[in-house]
Amino acid sequence: FFFFFFFQAEDGIRDAQESRGLGDVYKRQEYGGPHAAMACHDVKRVCVIVNPISGGGKARTLVLETDETTVCGTGKFVRPTTCFLDAMQEMNPTIEIKVVHTEHSGHAIELAETHTREGWVVVAAGGDGTLCEMIAGVTRAKPGALCGFVSAGSFNFFAICSGIESPLKVAQCIKAGSTNAISMRTLRDAQGTIGEGLGSVESVQIGVSVTAIQWQTWGRSNFIGPVVGLKLGALLSVLFPSKFYLHARMTVTRGDGHVEIRESRFSWIIITGRHPFNGAQDSEGTGWVSFIDTQNACWLPRFLKTIDDPIEFLGGTARMMQETLPFDKLEIEPLNADENGIWPLTCDGELVRCTGTVTIQNSKGAATLLTPETMGRDPAFVRPPLNPVCQGALDTHLAFGGEPMPIERGCSIM
Repeated sequence: FFFFFFFQAEDGIRDAQESRGLGDVYKRQEYGGPHAAMACHDVKRVCVIVNPISGGGKARTLVLETDETTVCGTGKFVRPTTCFLDAMQEMNPTIEIKVVHTEHSGHAIELAETHTREGWVVVAAGGDGTLCEMIAGVTRAKPGALCGFVSAGSFNFFAICSGIESPLKVAQCIKAGSTNAISMRTLRDAQGTIGEGLGSVESVQIGVSVTAIQWQTWGRSNFIGPVVGLKLGALLSVLFPSKFYLHARMTVTRGDGHVEIRESRFSWIIITGRHPFNGAQDSEGTGWVSFIDTQNACWLPRFLKTIDDPIEFLGGTARMMQETLPFDKLEIEPLNADENGIWPLTCDGELVRCTGTVTIQNSKGAATLLTPETMGRDPAFVRPPLNPVCQGALDTHLAFGGEPMPIERGCSIM
């Protein structure tokens, strides 16, 4: 009845594979806000790389044909929009457009690299995983080359917070020639289980989202089905935080070399490039880790407010979590992994199995993305701030300049 949250995986479980084998292609570029704009007349050809299975086929609709199903937004909070081809015909009629479809995991990397070398401006249409693959291919071919993104997921947090929630917005950016540098996070584990340089543009999460997706995966092969499985997983993780958690030691290294260590039984960890106070893309490209342990985790009534559309996460994590820290490098050592040292996390909504310590590196200016010069969000997608869930959340909220608010953990129904 309610758990249409941001746990939906684009492609399911990710094990060791080459699907997003990005290696060291995310080279750091200078980060300082908008890059020099490429004028519209300089963009001659645009190649759209469509993931045909993304969003249950939503990517094809958002690119190819405007009809009653062509909508943008997040969760149930959606509005009609124009498909990308129609928007381009209206706003950039002289630009040549080519549409290609991915056929397997990792194919977007190959297609993006090939077409960038041939002089096309590449635009990905799919989920955040497709975006990461496209960026990898573009960067291999020409570091710093601009690219675009038509978001076709269920919740589209990254696109909304970058000001490109609709295909029309992307077409407008092409016409204006407006771009920004965006940061990414790259992941590796101790044994190389997750492959070389797995990338995240939106968020890496541990705890609540992992349990939900694990149950969703189980439900696919059992009578309850994936949707009920997803709901049960989220419900269990919130109702029983002392049973579903990651006991871990986190070493947080900031850009200036300062190191802090946190060890706890974490109910929820969120690692992103969006500012924790307001959810906007961080203007300095800073990476942020926010977390809450089992002792401070909110109860179900407060959690229901969190997931009501538009979801609280779009407005920042500061009031959802007990502590938030900036980082350049983050090392997560699991203390309750299985006998083989394996433990799960989610990367942009996809379940990933890791082995041993996971190192997450924030890469500023990893890509040049077609976005409005000021990456402002439509205010309709941002709710008024909810009350902090614990004293630590209130302290974080106040530290970022927020007004005093009462704590609202919610009441236990167990």
